[in-house]
Amino acid sequence: VVLKETSYANGFGLSQQRVDRMKPLFGINAMDTRRVRLNASLRKINASNKSWVFSDGTPNWEATQTAQSGGTVYLVFRDYANGAPVTTLSQLEGTVKRNKVKPGGGPMY
Repeated sequence: VVLKETSYANGFGLSQQRVDRMKPLFGINAMDTRRVRLNASLRKINASNKSWVFSDGTPNWEATQTAQSGGTVYLVFRDYANGAPVTTLSQLEGTVKRNKVKPGGGPMY
């Protein structure tokens, strides 16, 4: 699964979702794009470090709670990398660690 944060400026990813749904008309695999609203977003602690994990293994990210402002909208894509079997979103639901990032309200639309 691939997550991409979206914003109001680009219509919360609606146009990307529509294009993805039209891909089969042109013989291209659709990535089964879905929009979800989560109550947190991930931000890098050290933006100059391109990796999300420091060399000593500690995470280079922090979860910022956004529930008070209405949450953060993400596009969820299926990952077809290397033709390997993919993990579906339904398999991932409910796997959020306790007391870290609380799960959002599920699919928006």
